[in-house]
Amino acid sequence: LNEDHWGFFFRNRLMAVEYKNERIARERIGVFTGWKDFAVGGNQPIGRKRHTLLGQVWSAPVRTCIDLEVSERQDRIPFAEVKDLEFKRTQVGERFGPTWSTFWFKLKIHISAEYSGKEVHLMWDSNSEAMLWSDHGQPRQGFTGGGGMCRRDNYPLFHEVPSGGAEVVVYVEMACNGLFGAGRGGDIEPPDPDCSYTLSECGVSTFDAEAWQLLQRVTFLEGCATSLPVGSTLKQTALHCANRVINAVDVLDKQTYGKGLEIVDKSFLQSGTSRPLDSSEFTRTGVTPMVFAIGNCHIDTAWLWPYAETRRKCARTWSTQIRNMEMHPEYKFVCSQAQQLEWVKEDYPSLYQVGVAV
Repeated sequence: LNEDHWGFFFRNRLMAVEYKNERIARERIGVFTGWKDFAVGGNQPIGRKRHTLLGQVWSAPVRTCIDLEVSERQDRIPFAEVKDLEFKRTQVGERFGPTWSTFWFKLKIHISAEYSGKEVHLMWDSNSEAMLWSDHGQPRQGFTGGGGMCRRDNYPLFHEVPSGGAEVVVYVEMACNGLFGAGRGGDIEPPDPDCSYTLSECGVSTFDAEAWQLLQRVTFLEGCATSLPVGSTLKQTALHCANRVINAVDVLDKQTYGKGLEIVDKSFLQSGTSRPLDSSEFTRTGVTPMVFAIGNCHIDTAWLWPYAETRRKCARTWSTQIRNMEMHPEYKFVCSQAQQLEWVKEDYPSLYQVGVAV
């Protein structure tokens, strides 16, 4: 074999070893976070859920602390008419339909003293789109239930439950359609007019903010390792850093989470930027890379749902983004259709005013 043949041989051997190591490392990250074998509704197979970060973020929902009532089927009505509706008791497991109809739920939530000082979230999954309203008629946040990674099934009721517990009343406006309408045989298909949707969760969970922060950081590292090109210094640093975190953290011992956060922050993140300490690119140029991520939502004005549902989708979207901006003051959100802001101003004036203030 000549020099070219030996060079080809060793280059391919090195690529094979690098690929194998990367595959093993990324699989290990997926098992640690819980994103590997992710299962909607359970987040993880029952036997494994507690041994993942994802399984530690929210406690198992408690349903007995919620008095749950539902209205009869409605058209799309303003909140001003909701207080005059008649409500009856309902429970998780009941189905609601047909397609494009609306049901209003009244939730009387009793938080006991044992939750004092903890962050508590409402967990809601009607396998459809929905929006949570305050008792005073303020749209607070959209829900997206069912399968898929676009789901949003939690709402923070209390960032810190007062001593002695608390009680709160909220309403949920359930729209009998999914994120992409109600496709017959698939998401992007003409709508099926006879769909029904099952309320599969309505409960209260505690939220572990430190577990969530660690989950986000390690997920970010995995994203860098997945998306960056082979041979990238940043790619290898991300894999190495994630592996160190997994070695340092016992998912069942929350006292170790701080060490994991420290490893990511000191070894990979610096002053909010994604510059690895051993970056040859930084050494060579002296320039710190900056990545800007800006939230955006494109809502089709007319596609797989009625025009009137578009206007409700706007409210669900903007209310959710306002919550994000409240939790993360540095977060920015843009929309590509100014007309939809006008609809929010017309249909949900209080929400529009809060958006302007934020």
